[in-house]
Amino acid sequence: HLAKNDLYEQVSNPRGSTLRSIQMHLQKIMGYSLPLFHGRGIFQYKIGLLPIRHPVHTYVGEPIQIPKVSSELITSKLIDEYHQKYMDALEQLFDKYKTKHGDMNSSIVFVDDPSV
Repeated sequence: HLAKNDLYEQVSNPRGSTLRSIQMHLQKIMGYSLPLFHGRGIFQYKIGLLPIRHPVHTYVGEPIQIPKVSSELITSKLIDEYHQKYMDALEQLFDKYKTKHGDMNSSIVFVDDPSV
């Protein structure tokens, strides 16, 4: 069972690789990292920029209530609080529907999770 991540293949860039080092250097300069990926072509399926053909299932959860706050009251702590609420809601949504797709034992992993 696939996710939106499976519509494209990312070029392998494990920690310590030259590609990862270049990406991290560019991230420091530009503020974001450029992923290298490929999908399928129009007339062949090995490589191209079109997404790989897979069904995509989309689920929408309950809205997260966020109050309107003036810009001078926005702090890193407040941003972290609502970011955590978002991640918690995303995890609940994932857990709610994962069995529907035969992935009962799967879990969601966040990229910045220090425990991983």
